[in-house]
Amino acid sequence: MLSNADALLLLQGLNREKLAVDVDRLDYTKGLDHRVRAIDHLLNEESRSISFLQIATTSRSGIKSYDDYQSDVAALVEDINARHGADGWRPIRHERSLRFRLCSPPSTAPHVSRW
Repeated sequence: MLSNADALLLLQGLNREKLAVDVDRLDYTKGLDHRVRAIDHLLNEESRSISFLQIATTSRSGIKSYDDYQSDVAALVEDINARHGADGWRPIRHERSLRFRLCSPPSTAPHVSRW
């Protein structure tokens, strides 16, 4: 779970990279794996150009195909973070729950968001 303190650190930790935020269900019909691969492509083109906060609530847990998809997305995120992260910075924050209210000034608002 992403706490208020984590969210604040994420925003304060932005250097030159843009922040993209995506909120959706963790469901294979939503194409979250494609979004994560798109971030990987951006990072391959321009290192440390974007930070991606993906908040994907668990969907239909207990159904094998959904559970497998959730594991696949998590493994993809780990791989991308391992290849592109540095000095404690992770390009993708993948959270499964949203339990905070973030109010920030426009200067720290996401450059891209999808709710």
